[in-house]
Amino acid sequence: MYLNRLLLLIFLFGFGNLANAQKVLLVANDAVKGVTLIQTGAVVKFQFLGYAGQIQEFKGRVMEISDDSIFMEDLKLRNKSTFNLAVKDIIGFRGYSSARTLSKSLVELGLLGGNLFLYYGVVAPASIGAGPAILISLGSGLISYGILRVVYPDKIKKTTANGWSFKVITRNF
Repeated sequence: MYLNRLLLLIFLFGFGNLANAQKVLLVANDAVKGVTLIQTGAVVKFQFLGYAGQIQEFKGRVMEISDDSIFMEDLKLRNKSTFNLAVKDIIGFRGYSSARTLSKSLVELGLLGGNLFLYYGVVAPASIGAGPAILISLGSGLISYGILRVVYPDKIKKTTANGWSFKVITRNF
């Protein structure tokens, strides 16, 4: 099955008009027979070796892919910075889909609404002291944070230690 997928990818991306070639990052694992393509515009989080050999992470949008580098832009609304990452330094990544981002935002809004209802609907009318009200608010905030961390983890899933490899290929249209 994995070989069929790989041959299909090679066939689809190997034949075509060379004038419309685009570089993509191929992430493959032979053990689990998985293949992922990272194109420009994708939102990903990379784990890589820094200048002194320390492990660092960067989350952003892929702006351009060359033969040996990936150019990224962070996701800030203001003061955006760019980042150049060598493919040979990558040791892991996690991709983020639009559906994940949208559903996480909706869950955050739901939790915020639930916390506001808890405070204004239950805590404020109950005429309890300031100390217990603060503890209830703190507890609901920590529970909300815990729910978000469990449902939407940010841990890097695909690493070279798990058998994933990273290679830049040319995709033709």
